[in-house]
Amino acid sequence: MNSYIDFIANFPLIPPLVLGLLFLKYLKGGWKWVFGFIVLGVFMQILHAYVFAGVNNLFLMHLYVPLKFILFTGAYRHFLKGFISGRILVGVMILFAGYCIYNTIFIQRITEYNSYPRALGSLVLAIYAILWYLKSLSRMEITRLRDEPTVWFNTGMLIYFSGTFFVFILSNQILFQSVQLSKEGWYFSATLMSILYLLISYSFFLVGKKAKSKVASSN
Repeated sequence: MNSYIDFIANFPLIPPLVLGLLFLKYLKGGWKWVFGFIVLGVFMQILHAYVFAGVNNLFLMHLYVPLKFILFTGAYRHFLKGFISGRILVGVMILFAGYCIYNTIFIQRITEYNSYPRALGSLVLAIYAILWYLKSLSRMEITRLRDEPTVWFNTGMLIYFSGTFFVFILSNQILFQSVQLSKEGWYFSATLMSILYLLISYSFFLVGKKAKSKVASSN
């Protein structure tokens, strides 16, 4: 099963990184923030697998969680524009970053797994995804759902963050009850993460495809 985790942790990052670089000039607005999340994931994986391998590297999660939240909030500031005030999202971002710092100092030390911020972040990001669906349904601006990049991205966000909320919030408790159950929870989380990466990959592809189509039609 360790080989499964290694595969899930590394391979799904390759398609969105490659497609993101391939269509980088077309990634505007919120998509720049989404690609930033992919770059962050690659960077953290390199640190985890090669730089800090064999030692307690849980401190990386204390950096990864707030940075990931900031990047996705930056993306949703664009995707929810006109529906939710950008100032509200910035305020949420600042409060969450502050909570992460407080958690690291007073609750779950930097050498411990920061399950509480991960769970809270998952809940808020799942709410972002639901809000985007509400915005789309209320405005009926999308005529072909399958051709809209944000649909695929947002679907991946909702699947991953709603699916892993309870895994994160109960992870430390589950570990004390059953090591095997804890492992199964992380296999589940890793699988959902791979789905998110692959849906982001397809979103990047559609962004590039739509941009090229506009250029071709204007010539």
